[in-house]
Parts: sequence; structure tokens; C-alpha cells
Amino acid sequence: MNSADRPKPYDFLNSWLDRPIRIKLRDGSSLEGIFQSYDVHMNVVVRIQRDLNISYVFIRGDSLLTIEKNEK
Repeated sequence: MNSADRPKPYDFLNSWLDRPIRIKLRDGSSLEGIFQSYDVHMNVVVRIQRDLNISYVFIRGDSLLTIEKNEK
């Protein structure tokens, strides 16, 4: 497989947009929500829904440890 055929990191992240994810942060906490967007610094926006309230959380890329699919 040559380098042109390999998937790029952004291709991978784009496939997770609008899907449930779980984020683990450097301080040991975690967050679950819908992956809304990201940028080149790995800053991310996550939509969180609790009951009828919807909020958006912006997380700086330097605070992230992991992002994983949250398939319940």
C-alpha cells in the first residue's frame, strides 16, 4: 500500500462526526456526548444532552488523552 492509499487521520475523525463518543481528559475525568467538530489543534466540540437540555462543550486539544467510540 503506498502513502496515497492510506487513510489520513482527518479522514478517520471525519467518520466519527455526529456520532457518540467518550473522551478521557488529562485530569482523569471523562465526558460522553456527540462529536460535533474539531480543528488542527485537536480542540473539539461535543454536544451533551441531559433530559431536555442540550449544551455544547469546547475542549482544548492539550487536555485530551483519548477519544473513543461510545457504542452502548
